[in-house]
Amino acid sequence: MAPLLFDTRLLVSTYLQALAARDVPTLMMCFADRVDWDVPGARDLAPWLGPRQQRAEIQQFFELLFAHTVPVDAHLEHLLVEGPVAIVTGTFSSTLTQTGRLFTSPFFISLTMVQGKIVRYRLLEDTHALVVALA
Repeated sequence: MAPLLFDTRLLVSTYLQALAARDVPTLMMCFADRVDWDVPGARDLAPWLGPRQQRAEIQQFFELLFAHTVPVDAHLEHLLVEGPVAIVTGTFSSTLTQTGRLFTSPFFISLTMVQGKIVRYRLLEDTHALVVALA
């Protein structure tokens, strides 16, 4: 069981480093061809939000997110791994390019891996604060 824990941690670490670097090709290497993906929120205001399944949709998420936000700060609080599942918590701040406003939120990410790829992804953040920052 130890190699699975190591592989999950390694994949999550790779994902988080690529996310911080806004490295879309490396991010995409972390995901399976089909993913049970959801980042809930007001998709009409923030087009990167919502459910997705295909790799092209996930790539679009990152491209839209990176086009509409400028990272300011991020802090990881916890990385918990149990077999193929990882939970990541922390806080982040971004400037929204549409309004120039700062958006700060706690976050919770749940990731499930199969054969070294992410197959399930959930990101929860303060969507009310996002709507306010976009208004």
